[in-house]
Amino acid sequence: MLINRDMFFYYAGKLIPALGALVLMWIGIKYLGEARYGKYILIFNSITLVTAFTAGWIQQGMLRFNTEQLGVPNIFRNSSYSRMTFIAALLSFFLMLILAVVYFNLEGIEILISSVVAFLFCYYSVGLSGLQSQFKSAKYAISESLFSIGTIATCGLLLVVLGFTSYHVMLIGILIGCLVSLIFGIQPAIQRNISNGQIDQSLGIKFLKFGFPITVWLFISNLFNLADRFLIEHFFNLEVVGTYSAVYDFIYKISGFLCMPVLLAFHPAITKKWNDGFSEDAFRLIKKALFFEVLLTVAVAIFFYFFGEYFFHTVIHLKATNLLGMIVPLVISSMLWQMAMLIHKPLELHLATLVMLLGITLSMLFNIALNIYLLPIYGYQIAAITTLAGTCFYIIYTLFANRLVTNKFRK
Repeated sequence: MLINRDMFFYYAGKLIPALGALVLMWIGIKYLGEARYGKYILIFNSITLVTAFTAGWIQQGMLRFNTEQLGVPNIFRNSSYSRMTFIAALLSFFLMLILAVVYFNLEGIEILISSVVAFLFCYYSVGLSGLQSQFKSAKYAISESLFSIGTIATCGLLLVVLGFTSYHVMLIGILIGCLVSLIFGIQPAIQRNISNGQIDQSLGIKFLKFGFPITVWLFISNLFNLADRFLIEHFFNLEVVGTYSAVYDFIYKISGFLCMPVLLAFHPAITKKWNDGFSEDAFRLIKKALFFEVLLTVAVAIFFYFFGEYFFHTVIHLKATNLLGMIVPLVISSMLWQMAMLIHKPLELHLATLVMLLGITLSMLFNIALNIYLLPIYGYQIAAITTLAGTCFYIIYTLFANRLVTNKFRK
């Protein structure tokens, strides 16, 4: 019953972000055009890559080891969590600053905005994981919704009402969204549920040992899902990046909206069963979650097959033709990717993080190699096929690795 309740809250909380992503995409393409929207997407994707690398180990450590007795992690002051989060956020700031100058050739205020967004987005991401680790699904949903509302309101004001036309206006929207969520969502939740107990001083070391391989995995998995955009920019132009990103992001947002609440609700329950010694119950929960996602996959595939091309031309106003050839493989790969987060769960529970890391690294290299070879020949839409191929590669690898690792532990 607790899982069903959490799924309800996560779905409710994901509804506003899902709708917000659609509105933000529509505003970006309509008022900035595909090229400037593509520039924004590449910069924001870089921010998510940076924060995945700097903060992923804290997030995974919270979800794996944070007990109910510790309360919601205080990421703002006077705790091991606050020190870890500040270091990660500061590292995010400087890494994004370097990327802004060296790779994107940004100047002045654009460099500062992108770096500050990286700093705040790190706090926002870790804060959400802290709420999730304590089964605070309603507070998680409220905090994520506040982020979306703050972002959309800011972008709407600056782009639609005041008429600004620079891509970095959308980054300002992300910045305001982070602040709104942190001040009005995450911080109050921490204050109401904070623990008075002592936190083990070795917590950071424990998190780092467990979480760093997964952090690298998260970084590479994000790169796996984003590298095609940078390669498309290399072989073509930013306008093509904007078109491809709009289709890709909307499809993955829909699959995330449908499947992420399942993962968010089941993940703490699975790890709790495993930590309490009920391994068979943990595996049963994984199978139950996968069953939910299979049903959702069928529904999503049917919708996009019949209405996807009409939607992107009529609602989003994309100019590209023959989108169905890109929509179908992206829909399949997006749903398979959501399932992969559950399929590799046995490896995560057995702490076989290096095995997971090898799998995602091989999948990423396979995907990049296909893109480098095929993009100049078949055009940017072939990236949808290579994404599907890379996702299938990772799932096949994981299924074999699950069997090997599970048999090893049984012996």
